[in-house]
Amino acid sequence: MRIEQLPWEHACGWSGSTSELGADAQLVLVFGGTEVLRDPAHPKSIRRLYPEATIVGCYTAGEISGTTVSGDSIVATTIHFEHTETCGVSASVNDPALSHDAGEKVARAIAGDGLVHVFVISSGLRVNGSELVRGITENLPVAVTITGGLSGDGACFEATLVMLDMTMPVIRS
Repeated sequence: MRIEQLPWEHACGWSGSTSELGADAQLVLVFGGTEVLRDPAHPKSIRRLYPEATIVGCYTAGEISGTTVSGDSIVATTIHFEHTETCGVSASVNDPALSHDAGEKVARAIAGDGLVHVFVISSGLRVNGSELVRGITENLPVAVTITGGLSGDGACFEATLVMLDMTMPVIRS
């Protein structure tokens, strides 16, 4: 496995705007502040750097790069696996009562031989995270691990964004 991190900050833009992984990247995890990820130029620049990768990300209340935590920035963590395939799936949830159903839908879409891990990012406003995860875990083998988190906009509780590739639905309360 090879990993690289590219942080973006207002003062200096992308640190290391060239990528060693480039087209070899399979997965890019993008975490950023609400205002900077609202600018469509940022996700587009990530797509240019990693044209073949699955891009997953969300708003955060703070971004971690190495040992530094910042706000109103972007951190793109890029991964190339030697022997692993990745895929991305999504499910819409507009009512917290439908969170379990969305989890079931996700599990059915990804279930299959060789699945070992699921990384879930979800809106923190209209989703019951516990029910979403329960819907996933009840429909996958026990050996499959699950990690992830809920998108947030700091202390505002007004809007969240969850991104899969270039699809970026913004959820408002």
